[in-house]
Amino acid sequence: MVSHFFSGQVPSINPSTFSISGVVSTGAGSGLSQSILINSVRSTVYLLQTCTNATNTAMTFDTTVFPVVNVLNLDDLSLQSRQRITIDTAANPASISFDAAIFANGDVIYVIHAGSDNRSVIDLNTNQAIAIIDVGSNLRGIAASPDGSQLFINNTLDGTLTFVDARLLEVSDTIQITDIPLDAELLQGKKIFNSADSPILSNDNWISCAACHFDGGADARTWLGFPDRPRNTPELFGVGETLPIHWFGDLDELADVELTIRDIQFGTGLVPGDAHDSLAEPHAGLSADLDALVAYMDSFGSTAFPVLCRHASGGK
Repeated sequence: MVSHFFSGQVPSINPSTFSISGVVSTGAGSGLSQSILINSVRSTVYLLQTCTNATNTAMTFDTTVFPVVNVLNLDDLSLQSRQRITIDTAANPASISFDAAIFANGDVIYVIHAGSDNRSVIDLNTNQAIAIIDVGSNLRGIAASPDGSQLFINNTLDGTLTFVDARLLEVSDTIQITDIPLDAELLQGKKIFNSADSPILSNDNWISCAACHFDGGADARTWLGFPDRPRNTPELFGVGETLPIHWFGDLDELADVELTIRDIQFGTGLVPGDAHDSLAEPHAGLSADLDALVAYMDSFGSTAFPVLCRHASGGK
């Protein structure tokens, strides 16, 4: 089975004939499809996704994107809508469900979130959280020890690996596994871009820059709820070379993403005090964190995509 990143469709490929034997749709709004996990005990398939509500014309931060775990029946690959795990109700709001592991004879799923930097431990009998554990920065991988006693979580933008006691549900250790080859300002900007973990950046851990522009790309959505007009989400490659930005041309500098943080992500903002009008005094230079975010966005040159891929796993 292969997850389609934008559409949420899941084709099944016959490994003997290399032909597609069927395609399952998980819904028109399903995207950011990162991982597929099989639970052989329950004969189910779990898909880590983010659902979008792009047709909503009364858009607020908590009506835009929703981290979910969609469920398929392993026998006939039918969508099990009633078994879907909605992370915002099961385990409090989180951002970008990325990967998962199964434990306790198939009864517990451990879901890591790349945006809110935490892990949800969910009882599959109730679809409710047993625990929520804060880990590191930009979680993008989870694996279990052969005996199921420990979890290993890749904190991509810290360059660390966290050990979690699967029985006590506690962090037992964190070790450095790589040095990320980015200068300090770019790394800080990349962390901010990918994070919904602070009220400065997002209300209720809900939405980050990366939720719509994952790794600087687009989400293949047309959002109807903006006050000026519907907007397609653009890729950010070369964004610093194509000012002004937005489809309405209302941002004349990259630092005006301060207004995106406040008005779309509903964060309190990186700039102290009130923000400026987008076409008035510049926001650049008012906040070291905002300047770092701008530096990272400006690194999305037109040839930046191979560089982003190379650094996506913490500098590999």
